[in-house]
Amino acid sequence: RSAESFGGQIAEWALARALALTQQLADVARCQERHEWAQRDITMLRGTRALVVGTGDIGTSIGRVFRAMGVDVTGVSRTARGDPSVFSTVSLPSALPALVAHTDWLLVTVPFTPATRQLINRDVLSQCRNVVLMNAGRGAVVDEAILPEALDKGWLREIALDVFEVEPLPATSPLWDDTRVMISPHISGLTTVAGVVDGFFECLHDIEASVSPRWTVDREQQY
Repeated sequence: RSAESFGGQIAEWALARALALTQQLADVARCQERHEWAQRDITMLRGTRALVVGTGDIGTSIGRVFRAMGVDVTGVSRTARGDPSVFSTVSLPSALPALVAHTDWLLVTVPFTPATRQLINRDVLSQCRNVVLMNAGRGAVVDEAILPEALDKGWLREIALDVFEVEPLPATSPLWDDTRVMISPHISGLTTVAGVVDGFFECLHDIEASVSPRWTVDREQQY
């Protein structure tokens, strides 16, 4: 697998969308197009709560950035472990339905495996209350089909998606035209030529030295 860290890139992707929502940038831009001077109340990230699903490199990077903004950050991990300087608590995935009822931001960063398929499903989403969902992990980790319902029922307030079950996202998807959804074309963490080359030569050096490369995929975990 790639030796490149995507944590910093994806953390900026998540923070940009969180600030766009709290600062109401889309609404402000529309008012500017109409030459409309519309007063509004702007909320802050500080004092809100974020639940990061996946406490590896990406999840930790997101958590660190949100924590720096004054957000209370908790995590979910298959091992219930995470950096204590970032996550106030880390729970097992089985606790998700209870945890989402007490968060403002639900950030998904886990890889796609049989264990994570539709981890964010109806049972989880129906416990949300006006939550913002962001998915920068893999599309199939979220049950995409019920997202419109989750928005209409107030389980979710806004959604930011960078990954989808089918990519490119089909033109017929209702997500395209929903103003409560921010779509980006799988660009939150971009592979670079330098990163690929460095990782390749590191692995080649280890193989030639009869050492198992640290970037070997775990066949059981599937990442």
